[in-house]
Amino acid sequence: MSASLYAQEVNYYFEQFTSTYNNLENPISLSNNIIWDDPEYLLQLDFDFNLLGNSLTQLNFGPGVGGNLYNGDMSYALFPISADIADRAFNIDLDNEDELGGLSPISYKVIGEEGSHILKIEWNNVGFYEDESNNYYMNFQLWLYEGSDMIEVHYGPSDVPDNFFTLEENACGFFAVDFNTETGSGFILEEVNENYDFGFNYLDENWEPNSFESVPENGTVFRFYPEYAVELEELVTVINTYPNPVKEILFIENSKQTYITYQIMSLDGRIVGEGNSYDSKVEIDMTKLNSGVYLLSFLSNGYHLKKSFIKQ
Repeated sequence: MSASLYAQEVNYYFEQFTSTYNNLENPISLSNNIIWDDPEYLLQLDFDFNLLGNSLTQLNFGPGVGGNLYNGDMSYALFPISADIADRAFNIDLDNEDELGGLSPISYKVIGEEGSHILKIEWNNVGFYEDESNNYYMNFQLWLYEGSDMIEVHYGPSDVPDNFFTLEENACGFFAVDFNTETGSGFILEEVNENYDFGFNYLDENWEPNSFESVPENGTVFRFYPEYAVELEELVTVINTYPNPVKEILFIENSKQTYITYQIMSLDGRIVGEGNSYDSKVEIDMTKLNSGVYLLSFLSNGYHLKKSFIKQ
């Protein structure tokens, strides 16, 4: 079975929420202070990660626009951003690519314990190839989760006019590709009528996405996760939350004391509480939250579970 046909056999879900954007602390540099336009880096993955049913052991940066990542044989692609980004020190007239003096570091960091690692790749203070003045910039990160095979794109501070960014024809997605036939298939996040639309697409040389009309706001997070990472029975049986409705303290019982990461989200996608624990019982203070319905999202051993509760 070809890669482009196999891609449709794994279904993915999409969530959007907000979370404070933080630059990586003491990351490992890929750009090493070198000015880049179309970077060609190789990043080995030290844990198992599957994309569209295919195991990734490494990520290749390029060919092309700075935010394109491929697997080893270039049959699978992951685009946190498809705009034509470049180092803000890059100058077309000077042709200074690969010289020292880069202003837009690309780096990475792996956090977490074995079985629940997260690879975080950061593009810091990046500019755009078409912005000859180098006035415009954006910050973003790509997170890959071990176990759940979940993907997140985090957006930080930016200063890019909407009319400029629209011309960049940016979209976000991941897909199987065949460079010989210029075809592919996969999941693409587009912007349609000021709303984000996520779905499966077949790609050919005539396909054009509905590109983003602006850079997502600082703190925006796009999350993509395969259907096999959702509400698996084992996690359902070991995690219990009460009371519901809750007035003051929400309890999370973790009968097997497995390591869990949790987030509390409002219905408009804002993260209003988060943490992690091995404890058999966790107490969460709810007194500062407004009355209403909230979502409690768990991640443990690669499994993803969501529950709702009411704050009185």
